[in-house]
Amino acid sequence: MKEITTEFLPCPECGAFAEGIETCHDRFHELLIFDYQDQGYFAVHHLLVLTFMTQHADALTDEAFHSSRAALSAFAAGKWPDTHVQQQAQTRLENRAQFDGTAQFVRKSSQLRQRIAWTRTVFDVDFSGVSAYVQTVEAWASAVAHDLESATASP
Repeated sequence: MKEITTEFLPCPECGAFAEGIETCHDRFHELLIFDYQDQGYFAVHHLLVLTFMTQHADALTDEAFHSSRAALSAFAAGKWPDTHVQQQAQTRLENRAQFDGTAQFVRKSSQLRQRIAWTRTVFDVDFSGVSAYVQTVEAWASAVAHDLESATASP
């Protein structure tokens, strides 16, 4: 009989320690349920998805990762959503031209990205009410943009 342990490992992509046995992906899917049940929560749906996917980007192509990173930087600079919407449209056109209509967002290589010490994760999102949710999703997105910028500035 295999022994059950109460010690949990950090997420291999973002390094977050789960609350109990819940994983980052479990929490993300839980938040998506809130998004689709209440328009107030849905107001930051795209930001939630973008932030989560940027922190869990090992499977993304370099182009998709850089597009996500640029969108988060635009958000942190107060240029959201206009810049993000324009970037998404441009990325779709480029992908269509490059891949003959088949968007390529999944990384084919097994090479992992540089690990970043994230200051916030999906577990920092407060879903106790719409106001707290929107505020903490936005704070998480800003923190991820800052962390990415800091990681790039570091040698």
